[in-house]
Amino acid sequence: ITGGHGGMMAYAADSPTEVKKAIRKNLRKEVDFIKILSTGGVMDSLKVGEAGRPQMTIEEIETACFEAHRGGLLVATHCESTHGIKEALLGGVDSIEHGAKITDDLVPLFKNNPKSLRGFTTLTSTTSAGMGMAVLSKEETKITDVKKENAILIEVGMINGLQKAYKEGIILTVGTDAAVPYATHYNVWKELKNFLKYTDMTAQEALHFATKGNAENIGIGEITGSIEIGKSADIQVVPGNPLENIEYLGQVSMVVIKGHLIKNPKVKKVKNLKEFEPIEL
Repeated sequence: ITGGHGGMMAYAADSPTEVKKAIRKNLRKEVDFIKILSTGGVMDSLKVGEAGRPQMTIEEIETACFEAHRGGLLVATHCESTHGIKEALLGGVDSIEHGAKITDDLVPLFKNNPKSLRGFTTLTSTTSAGMGMAVLSKEETKITDVKKENAILIEVGMINGLQKAYKEGIILTVGTDAAVPYATHYNVWKELKNFLKYTDMTAQEALHFATKGNAENIGIGEITGSIEIGKSADIQVVPGNPLENIEYLGQVSMVVIKGHLIKNPKVKKVKNLKEFEPIEL
């Protein structure tokens, strides 16, 4: 929406009609996936509680999903509150990005969502997204008091949502919100480590969510996501068994991309990035 979260990089639409036009423009450009931003976020919040506040209306969400689904496209939404999740589910969204506390009444809607393209909705948990802003000092992060408090609120909500989703068997996938402060493209393994920290899941389950689960979530499960005959050869080689120590995933020895071998890949890392431990609940 105008003035909403992520407005600097997205179409602004302030009615179902404008949403319909925006989706159709994207369809015309042959995009692979639709993402909407239906609630506020931390990075551009000006008041405590603004992050997660519903911004798009149910009618606007429903229109986005209806038009995208007509074109065969899945819809994900940036969503960081319980109320926002409920409205997104009722609108027919296929994937909730980030998440928040999931109440008991929302569980059946995740598992059986008649307005979604596939009949269910997934949760892409991103506990890495605001973790640095939540646990590091403001002197380090250079963020405002408002953003700091919102980061903590959203982090706790996302972790609670992750725990509930895993417990109830809601389909989980893995994200990081990479490129926000302290969430990098090369530290996906830390998100999996958080999964193990905050839930009772096994390393094997976490790896499944990040690979085959992620591929299936965006509709490319027949192409990649698992090592099988006929699929794209996309493989990361590490020096030890990640089922025994998930941190091996951060030590890349070789990479195979579409069958092309990259020996001793050089990972370009952010300079002077502060290390930190995840938040304790």
